[in-house]
Amino acid sequence: MNARSLVTWALVMDGDHIYISDISTADALPIMVHEDFQDPPLTHEHGTDKPGRGGFSLGSETRHSFQPRHDWHDFQKDLFAKKAAKYLNDPKSIFDQLVVVAPAKILGVLREEFSKKTSSKIIKEMSKDLVHLPIHKLQEYLASHQGCC
Repeated sequence: MNARSLVTWALVMDGDHIYISDISTADALPIMVHEDFQDPPLTHEHGTDKPGRGGFSLGSETRHSFQPRHDWHDFQKDLFAKKAAKYLNDPKSIFDQLVVVAPAKILGVLREEFSKKTSSKIIKEMSKDLVHLPIHKLQEYLASHQGCC
């Protein structure tokens, strides 16, 4: 009976780009390379962020109902991270181990969105922004920092 080797995927992303590769093979061919926001829309094209009504006074207490402003670009980046987590949570994504490399904010969104099954497969997390490295340099970096795999 042949023992199956573990399949290890690396997820490298920021809010605009994603790179998923099978790093358990010698050639580490990419499974997915995606650049979602190459030409991001302007903030006013995302929607409006109109404030609510003004402050009013009730006795000695002043209340304000203004909502904090939203950064629509950050909102889109969070949605992109949620889509990546959904892809990895899909049962069709077959891997045994996962290495996650993303900036801290994106890493936080991914942690919230990963299913328990996907979270249990994470063997290493790195809070870095490496998506702008050329693919061969990224593969070299992952191979050199693969002490856990």
